Amino acid sequence: MSCVLNWTAAVVITLAVSFSDQAVAAPSFDCNKASTRVERMICDHPRIARLDSEMANAYRTALRDSPWASANRRIRAEQKQWIAERNRCRKPRCLRQLYRQRIDQLHAEVDSGNAGGGSSAGGSGIMQVTGVAANDVLNVRSGAGTNFRIVGALGNGDTVRNLGCERQTNSRWCEIEMMTDMRERGWVNARFLTAGSASSGSIDGLSGTPVQFDRMVTPCVAQAARLTGASRGSIRVLDRIRTGGGPILTLSAAGGKYTCRLEANDSVTVFSEYAN
Repeated sequence: MSCVLNWTAAVVITLAVSFSDQAVAAPSFDCNKASTRVERMICDHPRIARLDSEMANAYRTALRDSPWASANRRIRAEQKQWIAERNRCRKPRCLRQLYRQRIDQLHAEVDSGNAGGGSSAGGSGIMQVTGVAANDVLNVRSGAGTNFRIVGALGNGDTVRNLGCERQTNSRWCEIEMMTDMRERGWVNARFLTAGSASSGSIDGLSGTPVQFDRMVTPCVAQAARLTGASRGSIRVLDRIRTGGGPILTLSAAGGKYTCRLEANDSVTVFSEYAN
């Protein structure tokens, strides 16, 4: 009788541990709704289920911490490609390998996004957003750093009130107040703020004349050549952009995209479109 009870207790303990492992190893999706062969394989292997959950958390963090809307689009596109590759796996080993690779990639994405950059903004006052890549936005965050959630977005030429700046790791962040009826507040990387005024001398609030753009080409190309090591003849001007903070040229050099901004003293500054 004692042996029977001990055996029964052992079975109960084994089942309890098994159910506990399944609960802890839940993937990022509902296994009751698993409809594909790969999804069922993930649910059947606790180690892979845990990797799926870890990957989903890393993916959300990478999107949340990305300083650029274009980077968010790229991360989503890469995730879609990765899922297609994952769905071709036939064995658990293949899944484990792909999940670990993707998790490492997403962690690296977050680390590079947190690296930060320099600063051109100082104290308080009226500032204008400049240097944002074409067809992109500057994310406004709830705190000073890319680890805070996105609460808004600004474009080139937008005017804000700078409420004060502070340094976080290798970058400088400023608390700003948007010049809207709601006076929303948030934090942006100071690299994209320059001293400005609430109104501009031009009718539409944007500056950049054909003469200014023409004068910018030679020094912008020369500085981009020094920055990238590319020959001047290989550097192309992609676009001319009028902004509230001054004219901007976008350049293609050494396989990358760069922005060249005209400063208040008529000098130019070239930097990578994805610098933060």
